[in-house]
Amino acid sequence: MNLTWHIVKKDLRALKWPLLVWALIVAFKLGVGATLLTADGTEDQEWFLRLNLLAKLLAGLEGMCFVLVAALIHEDRLVGTTAFWMTRPISGARLLGAKLLGLGLVFWLGPVLVSLPWWLWCGYGWPEIGWAAAELVAIQTIFMLVGLLWAVVTDGYARFLMWTLVMIVAVLVAGVLIGQHFTRTDASVSSEVATSRITVILALAVAGIGSVVAHQFLTRRLGRSIALIGATVGLIVMTALWWPWDLRIEARWLAYQESRVEEKWAESSAPAGLTFSLSGAEFRQQPPGSKAGRPLWLRTTYRVDGLPEATALKPYVANYSLRWPDGASRAGWSAIRPGKNSSHLVEVKAVGRTVASVPEAEENAGSDLIRVEQSVPAATAARLLSAPAAYTLKARFWLMTVESVESVPLHAGPAIASGNQSERIAHVEKEGDQLLVTFVRRSPALAVDSMLGARNYILGAGMAMAQPFAQYLLVNRARDFAGRGSALWTTHTRIGTVDITWQTMAYRVTRNPAGRRPTMEAINALNEAQLVRVNLRESARFTQELKTDALQVEVGKP
Repeated sequence: MNLTWHIVKKDLRALKWPLLVWALIVAFKLGVGATLLTADGTEDQEWFLRLNLLAKLLAGLEGMCFVLVAALIHEDRLVGTTAFWMTRPISGARLLGAKLLGLGLVFWLGPVLVSLPWWLWCGYGWPEIGWAAAELVAIQTIFMLVGLLWAVVTDGYARFLMWTLVMIVAVLVAGVLIGQHFTRTDASVSSEVATSRITVILALAVAGIGSVVAHQFLTRRLGRSIALIGATVGLIVMTALWWPWDLRIEARWLAYQESRVEEKWAESSAPAGLTFSLSGAEFRQQPPGSKAGRPLWLRTTYRVDGLPEATALKPYVANYSLRWPDGASRAGWSAIRPGKNSSHLVEVKAVGRTVASVPEAEENAGSDLIRVEQSVPAATAARLLSAPAAYTLKARFWLMTVESVESVPLHAGPAIASGNQSERIAHVEKEGDQLLVTFVRRSPALAVDSMLGARNYILGAGMAMAQPFAQYLLVNRARDFAGRGSALWTTHTRIGTVDITWQTMAYRVTRNPAGRRPTMEAINALNEAQLVRVNLRESARFTQELKTDALQVEVGKP
């Protein structure tokens, strides 16, 4: 063990300056994120985009760590007969263990320690830090594997970089050729089989690289190692073209996601008197020129009656299933888009009225309209159009009420945190007859939450979805007016598993025709108005299972 640590320390000393520069690049990238979150808001969209580009450039330089992998391996080369370690009592297995330990310290532990202050500062708890660290380690492992593959079979940087470039070009060309093959033969592959193929390809790539690395360290037989690379490439190509089996990867992942939701969302029934009725179902027609065989969006619309007074529905997450009499089925996640009841509730509360006192509210009192959308494969859509299926939607909802309405000072303020999300007003400025307000928001952006269409549900990490439950409006009570404003520009960036959003909203009390100069009346109306924050709170949460024995679907507009 002492000899192993001696090799590790020798490698770290030899590469201390390149490793230090690499760690500074990682820290500098996170520093860009901190700058975006703490800026005073006077900066324009171009400033944000420049910093975003800088962050992407730094992330690209961070990905160049595979060159450092080659540097570490080439400290004790495996190709040729002049390496110094071969004259010492060091076995290939011991050298492999030392190199893997050094790689783990540098490319796993190092980046996690550098990123830890960033995650803590962004409000991550230990579960989120664990998932963020796992994502970071997974990304670093990909670069490490690429570096290891060519570092163990080359004797210098020139050949290492050449074969790495050849591999990148070969992967791109192979992808294009395989895509052309499927287009030319009009072969259709179900999403389940496609997911299985991708999984098997990744497993083959990892196993192949691992075999080459272990074989070269233990035997230093370069010819056999090259043969292993060729065999792995052949298996990957054959899998991409002809793998026929569904390994039920999607089904297992869906079941896992469902189990995580159930852990965080206890079964509870809807409030008494609340009913859901199906109003219709349609497929959104593909725009002209769309490629045949693309998935279609199935949209179902439900009318909700019996909502308690001064409440509104807010969806959490839903999953659907389709089942035909012959046993064929399809399942997946759904996106729910609520009607305007919540927006209307916020507006009337902001100007100090009751819902019942609003004439237009009486017509739709106690009702709402929700639209549910889910992407289904083209083959499933064609079958559903020809043969109705039993449709089940399991949806979770919050029942929301207004907790408070508070005036917001017209200047920058501190961040308001809600779990691992935060929001702050960075800048407020009056410009003619409009109020410009710049918001800066952050939220988790974990890759596990985006897998297989589960984006924004935060299922993989098992976290309850943190919600600000607040809306900002410009209110002029003398004119009985509450406006939500319109977004002048919105930009996003992702830095260190954190999503950062900058948004500038323009609020007006009166709506002048486009191109007209501000009037004194509009400016005075703005001066009389105030910016308010309407805070919503959860009064109840429930799960609603909606079933339809035979779903009839039409083809709607694009």
